[in-house]
Amino acid sequence: VQKSEMQRKKDNLELHRNECLDDGIINV
Repeated sequence: VQKSEMQRKKDNLELHRNECLDDGIINV
């Protein structure tokens, strides 16, 4: 399944935010 560019960027943003939360750093 090929994701749209927009959906992929959104997924990357969510992933990045989750990583920040894991580090105890919230950086939106």
